[in-house]
Amino acid sequence: MTSKGHRRFLCLSSGFTRHNPGPQADTTRRSPGAKPGPIRDPGAQPAGWGRDIKANQGGSFMSCGSQEEHWRTFYESAWHERAQYINDLIEAGEHSIVRCINKLRAKERRFVLIAEEDCSALSWRPKFNVTATGYLPSGVPINTSRSLEGQPARIPFYTNPALTEFILDFYFEAGPYDAVIELGSGLGASLFETYYAGLPADLPLFGGELTESGVALSRRLAALDAHLNAVFFHFDHLAADLSIIKERKFEKVLVYTSHSIEQVEAVPLSFFREIAACAPSVTVLHLEPFGFQVRATTPSRVEQQQLFRQNRWNNNLVSALDEAVQEGICRKEWVSLDTFIPVDTCNSTSLLVWTNIPSETGSET
Repeated sequence: MTSKGHRRFLCLSSGFTRHNPGPQADTTRRSPGAKPGPIRDPGAQPAGWGRDIKANQGGSFMSCGSQEEHWRTFYESAWHERAQYINDLIEAGEHSIVRCINKLRAKERRFVLIAEEDCSALSWRPKFNVTATGYLPSGVPINTSRSLEGQPARIPFYTNPALTEFILDFYFEAGPYDAVIELGSGLGASLFETYYAGLPADLPLFGGELTESGVALSRRLAALDAHLNAVFFHFDHLAADLSIIKERKFEKVLVYTSHSIEQVEAVPLSFFREIAACAPSVTVLHLEPFGFQVRATTPSRVEQQQLFRQNRWNNNLVSALDEAVQEGICRKEWVSLDTFIPVDTCNSTSLLVWTNIPSETGSET
């Protein structure tokens, strides 16, 4: 359940989630003169906290996009901290992309970044009270609370969502493709892991990321493997620009997002239009927590809906895609809810697949 007064950022889901901080929560580092306590609950927003960034595209309300400015600031700060951690590994002699990513994941299994309200100070904090009962010798709980088919469930802690395996299997089932593109790629972990899991060795990879820290770190990691064909670039869901893909003139591309739309309060119609126009044949996978937007009929989806409304996270992925379909931009191919086990209590990953309509969108230059 949500704990008032704390907000946490977990990179495994590329998003912000909040959990009960446990007894160790009162040791957060604070700047001199700062008010006590990490980021306060969104239900009691201070003056100025609610400013957001909008993409005014004209047309209906659905056509416009917006995102809470606070989350964009927090996202940049959090990725800066992660970049510093991996940069220190590389400076110390680490030269493997996989090892760098796995070391960060190992750290984030037991620690979490906590930010002050203005994001001026971030600190790594222990996730668990290992002196309590019910813990393994590795310092993590034996079991953890997740959701399964929309219902609360207790499952082993060492159970991970198989998103990498799904993307890889989809590639070989529906592909091959000329390129794989992730939008909201963070440090590139998902792209790198999918590549090393078995994508073709010479396949072009592209990662679009909002934060400067994420783009810089992705490029530095990619440089560790001379055989990797990977390009990372700035990408904003509110002002989507895929000219870097269009200029390559690929025929068939696979695009995916993984919990990157999560913090975009309203994704604009231009987001779908730009993706659909990046190649003659475009297939898009959205691995996102949108189940409540379809049917908020289970306990976990009701909790998810409350969390998203409280934090001003995405509320229109499904309806915006429906508008894109009505506009003749794309066709919806697949929707399944609570498809993957989440990394937290209620934020289950659902799957939405769509393809462009080449005859109407085409490939622009």
